[in-house]
Amino acid sequence: MASKFLIEEKINTLKKYFLIVFWELSGIRCIVEKIKPPTNKQMSSINYKRPSTFFLWLIATYAAMYGVASQRYENRIDVIENRTNAVLTQLSASSKNISFTQMLINRIPEVQNMKCPYKPHISKPISVFRSLFSDNDDLNQETVSLLKEVVEFFKDSLQGVNLWGANLQEAKLWKANLQKIILGNANLESADLSETNLAESNLDYANLSFANLWKANFYKASIRGANLLGADLTSSNNLTFDQLKEVKSLYKSKIDPNLKEKLIKKGFGSLFDSNEDN
Repeated sequence: MASKFLIEEKINTLKKYFLIVFWELSGIRCIVEKIKPPTNKQMSSINYKRPSTFFLWLIATYAAMYGVASQRYENRIDVIENRTNAVLTQLSASSKNISFTQMLINRIPEVQNMKCPYKPHISKPISVFRSLFSDNDDLNQETVSLLKEVVEFFKDSLQGVNLWGANLQEAKLWKANLQKIILGNANLESADLSETNLAESNLDYANLSFANLWKANFYKASIRGANLLGADLTSSNNLTFDQLKEVKSLYKSKIDPNLKEKLIKKGFGSLFDSNEDN
């Protein structure tokens, strides 16, 4: 019984200590004394100590940091949305003028690749610090997706346009006429380009991993450095040995067996090997 009594007494002592620490350090005492100030007699007492304001300063500092991060994020989003809306508005007004439409489409990669700070959440301090201090700003995925849909909508009017660096991941561009289009350094991962006319196109360093290129026309297309990992190139037209020997990877790709055999015999078998950098 004595042992049980001692344990309870220690627990109660710890509770009291915790409450005292919480009262002193949380800023509650400071707030209470602002509402109901202590008397001069109490303040002149030897035992009187000024209340701690550390926690209140900490909250105020965090709130200020969140305010700055949030404003910075919103300002950047406004700029991106304004650029996006400008392109969309002009496209809707120029749908019958193909040359002007194509000129506007040329602006899509630039707007897609506009970066903005990480979105801060007041309940997530890490997001606030990341938004303020991280150098790795993010793309606005809503803008990326919206402008990708624009490209899909105008897929029959893309001949000769410059979409270098565009983000067209999983884009639906089957049977599109992409003759002489510039898609260098573009992200076309898992895009549907089946039966697409890519004659004289520039696909240099494009990411075409797992893209559907069934029956695509590669007549005089440049695919130097393109990543064709897992791409479906079956029944493709005008795809040559000279084009394929310059690509980055053909690992798990589906290509004509004769072309594959020729590449291996000519010393390009490593294109079909696994590569962690792909």
